[in-house]
Parts: sequence; structure tokens; C-alpha cells
Amino acid sequence: MHPPLAGHPMCRKVILELDKCHKERTVAKFFGACNAERAAVDACLQEEYNMQYDRRNRHRKLRKLKEAIAAESEESN
Repeated sequence: MHPPLAGHPMCRKVILELDKCHKERTVAKFFGACNAERAAVDACLQEEYNMQYDRRNRHRKLRKLKEAIAAESEESN
């Protein structure tokens, strides 16, 4: 299962390809006809998640650094 796909603009192209495959191959999709498209969506969603995770980690580290600098400056005053 994947999350709702509407809120993923980075993956819009591969999501549309998967939707197209599902519409064109209504029965064959159950036998793996759309597996390549599904794998592309999964890979794109994973890449998007990793980018967001990295961004959150950078923000968290920057916040800790700013707090440490602020605490150090308060101690020196």
C-alpha cells in the first residue's frame, strides 16, 4: 500500500503512468501488468521521503547548534 498520491507533486508523472496502466489493463493489473509502473511510484515516493527526512535532520541539527550558541553566549554574559 502507498499513501494517498494526490499530495506528491514530485512523483506526479509516474503516478499518472500507474493510473493510466490501471485504467488500460483493468484485469491484467491483478497479474502484474503494472508492476514496473508501481515500482517506479514506490521508488519516487521513497526518494521524496528521504529528501524530507534529510531536510528535517538538517533543520534539527541547525536548531541544536543555534541553541548551543545561545546558551554559550548567555553563560559568557
